Amino acid sequence: MQKKVSESKGYLLVATLSRAYYEALRSCVESLKDEIPHAQVAVFAHEEWITDEDRELFDHVFAPVPIHNRTKLWALDKTPFDITAYLDADSLVISDELDEVFDHMDA
Repeated sequence: MQKKVSESKGYLLVATLSRAYYEALRSCVESLKDEIPHAQVAVFAHEEWITDEDRELFDHVFAPVPIHNRTKLWALDKTPFDITAYLDADSLVISDELDEVFDHMDA
């Protein structure tokens, strides 16, 4: 099987139920972009939480989302990327080595 010449790779994060999850998500994306500036990020969250400044930080924004503790599972098949790495909203990225995760995935 031949790989696509130009496949998109990106990170998916989801925040729902509590604004605290969204605040954590924003911190996670900031840490990701600090370590991996070229990282593409898709965020699924409630529209009322997303600011214009956040839209500048995120590459793809999806709203509205279901209000449920399993919204992250719902969002997985809606990723805009060919290859997606899911990050929990309460993660912090402390190394650019995270980007190597894509070297271990097959499309």
